[in-house]
Amino acid sequence: MDNNDNRRRERWNSRLRTGKLFDRANRLLAECRIANLSESGARLRLLSEDRPLPVQLRLFDDAEETLIPIEIVWMKDGELGARFLKPEEDPILLSPEQIGQLGRMAGRLS
Repeated sequence: MDNNDNRRRERWNSRLRTGKLFDRANRLLAECRIANLSESGARLRLLSEDRPLPVQLRLFDDAEETLIPIEIVWMKDGELGARFLKPEEDPILLSPEQIGQLGRMAGRLS
């Protein structure tokens, strides 16, 4: 069975909103599109070339302005499946100052 179809919970389309993947020290590693979501995880499409990523990351959801701890459960052809490490209803909410800091860090990668 294809990893992309291994779902335990129903997923819904997220209209390909954008996100960023940070390591646990909040260093920007990659930009992505959030292809779909469920209560327990997400399917992400990397916008840059494939590169090694740590298993545990933080997903910054640009639309929701939240930073969610995730764990990669599969990765194939520029896409990955992520499991949320905290319940979806309890993401890390960022202050405008913290969002600005993440944005400045992202600018350094360019």
